[in-house]
Amino acid sequence: TKKVVAIGLCIIWAICLLGCKSTASEPVQSAETTESNVGAESSTETSETAATTSEPVTLVVSSAGTEDEPGGVGLTAFKEKVEELSDGNITIELYFNGVLYSAELGASACIAGDVDMVYTGPNYLTDGSPWLSMFSAGYLIKDYDHLQAVYGGEIGQSIYQRVAEEQGILPLATYYLGARVIGLTEDVEITTPEDLAPYTIRMPASDMYVFLGEALGAKVSPIALSELYTALQTGTVDGEDCPLPQVESKKLYEVLESITLTNHWLTITWPAINLDKWNSLTEEQQGWITEAIEYGNTVCDNASLEQEEELIATFKERGLSIYYPDIDAFAEHVLNEYLSDDEITADWDMDLYQQIVDLG
Repeated sequence: TKKVVAIGLCIIWAICLLGCKSTASEPVQSAETTESNVGAESSTETSETAATTSEPVTLVVSSAGTEDEPGGVGLTAFKEKVEELSDGNITIELYFNGVLYSAELGASACIAGDVDMVYTGPNYLTDGSPWLSMFSAGYLIKDYDHLQAVYGGEIGQSIYQRVAEEQGILPLATYYLGARVIGLTEDVEITTPEDLAPYTIRMPASDMYVFLGEALGAKVSPIALSELYTALQTGTVDGEDCPLPQVESKKLYEVLESITLTNHWLTITWPAINLDKWNSLTEEQQGWITEAIEYGNTVCDNASLEQEEELIATFKERGLSIYYPDIDAFAEHVLNEYLSDDEITADWDMDLYQQIVDLG
């Protein structure tokens, strides 16, 4: 009897082992395991989305100009627009009055990545792109419409891209800040460069400006801007070359009798961004910045054009005579002066030069 019981227990034990082995080999998914797998799929989707989502970014922008001049107004408009378009995804920190960098140091700081964006221009980028020296030539850009034709099309885009490739800083647009004109202490109508021959005009103390003044047909005396009012008042010079807003801000109208709107050199600025910073942004962020820059461009240009019109009217009311010269005669004479100097044009891109001139 004991043997029968023992055999029976062994058989039961064997059956239990076989049953347990069979159960363990089957795949079992508990509610806990299923929930974990769903979470893994969700995590993958989130990761893919993050790769195309614009992470918030703050851009530090340096300007040597003031907040209330057209360039500053345009820059502020850019800030407000890009923050609006991006719904706060892009934040702009603006610094005016050269608080971060002077006009001379801003471009190199941006290239080095010490600041994200800067207001600069061709004359501050000639070390890395010598061909940009051609943009210091009087009448290369004849007027605002010509400016728009050059920078608003393929030529402008090619200029920006070339600078980016050569120096690592990408200009995003060209903001118009006004044209330089000739003011004289005599009420005399100036029509052609020959009419300027008897007069000595003050120009900024740089080779670029001195050459330009002489190319305009005048004698030149380099004098600091801070000394210009007294130089005009005492007869040290007969005239000056300044944009209209400077004639107003420095009160030069008090010692001038006439202004001739030669518009011989258009003052521009390039809002530019460090190329590595630009490439680190998503296409969405680049799109917001591009749209906002264009908006700021319109605000700046309109402010500059309106300011010039208002100042012309104001100066007339103050008794100054305003004269409109033969721009074509001036342009031909001035550009011939440049082209006849091989040293000046040594670094110029003459194909680009001709393309620009043809658009005028």
